[in-house]
Amino acid sequence: MKTEDTAWNRIAERLVILLSHERSGSHYLAEMLVSGSEIVSLDEVCNFDAVDPDKSRVSFFGFRREWQTQHPDLAVRPDAAVMNDFLDAYFVRLLELINQKKVLLDIKYGHVHNFEPGWWPSEMRPLLLRYLARRNIRAVHLTRHNSMAAVLSAFAAESAGVSHRRAGSESAVRPRMRVPVPIMVQKAITLHREKENFFGWLAGNRCFNLTYEEISGADSERERSLARLCAFLEIRVCEFASTLEKMTLPIRELVENYGELRRVATTFGVGGLPPTI
Repeated sequence: MKTEDTAWNRIAERLVILLSHERSGSHYLAEMLVSGSEIVSLDEVCNFDAVDPDKSRVSFFGFRREWQTQHPDLAVRPDAAVMNDFLDAYFVRLLELINQKKVLLDIKYGHVHNFEPGWWPSEMRPLLLRYLARRNIRAVHLTRHNSMAAVLSAFAAESAGVSHRRAGSESAVRPRMRVPVPIMVQKAITLHREKENFFGWLAGNRCFNLTYEEISGADSERERSLARLCAFLEIRVCEFASTLEKMTLPIRELVENYGELRRVATTFGVGGLPPTI
């Protein structure tokens, strides 16, 4: 076997890409996995508000700036071959920086375009997913089955200016709120379509599909789901813990104009909203 192939076999065993949409529970899942001590989680490396390109060596944008000075083709001829070399170098850098059995890299749907050589049709399988398949790198695809709940959670978090809530902290999210119904329904429809696209695109990848509902529901279901995930990741199963808590009330209690929301959502085929009492 070639030396390069051997090196990439080792990298494929260590690197894990967590693909998810907003408000899917990615931080919650990462905290539980990290508590087992065999995996390190890197926050949204393509989010410059979360990972500062000027300060963090794991920042995607910081590395791109650095690599581009030595490889100007990334700026002027960013074709698939150049992007593949760039991704090789970036993922190698991350694994060299971290001395841990596994490295979990959080990448949101909305950041996948950063890995493209240029604009691409929205229905075409992204280069990143083709790259992961070719390198046989694991992907964990985390989604929230209830798209409307995800959209409402994002709206509540944005309104409050708070993304996460820790156990013991005072909630900054208003207990009830009025929502812009047409916008919420349209966003739920769009999210559902995005999820369907990623399920299709990842069908040929080394991928584990998981839902927010599986890790946030009953203890027995969460334990079974996490045990299967740990087997996929080849890490030991242990006691999982997270200090993150749900930020909002159940949808029916959270939304003041719930009846209107449910009527419009039902009209457009958006599920996940229980009947009014």
